[in-house]
Amino acid sequence: MISQPFFHVGLAVPDLEAAMAALGATGVRWRGVMEYPLCVLHGGASSTVDLRSVYSSGPGPAIELYSGGAETPLAAPVAGSWFHHVGMWADDLAADVAGLQAEGFELAATVADADGRPSRFALHRTPFGFYLELVDPRWAGRVLADLLPGEPG
Repeated sequence: MISQPFFHVGLAVPDLEAAMAALGATGVRWRGVMEYPLCVLHGGASSTVDLRSVYSSGPGPAIELYSGGAETPLAAPVAGSWFHHVGMWADDLAADVAGLQAEGFELAATVADADGRPSRFALHRTPFGFYLELVDPRWAGRVLADLLPGEPG
């Protein structure tokens, strides 16, 4: 069961630096940009995506901007909108994924571990035109420790 409040909103942007500058003009400050290949499972297929992402700094909830994954569920789900997902910490990623699936939220994308189970994060389709992202704090907490539940913001 997911017991933690959401900790970020994710925006799928075509140009990371332009989006950072536009939101930066409103006073948003950014952590360092992260760049990494990500092997994503989606719809029975596997794609390696060159992902670039950045989170806002300061107390949460945070804003995540990212680019990459245009032909995967990482792309914005609604044409013309950057809004992609609401991110939540998972108490137990495998159990929380199963719980959302039991409620009818399709698992759209994840990174599989060596046994084929979801790891790192899991994107679930909602009937509302956006995704829910469950994030394993053991993976992301290294970079986003100040956003973990119970930690000072």
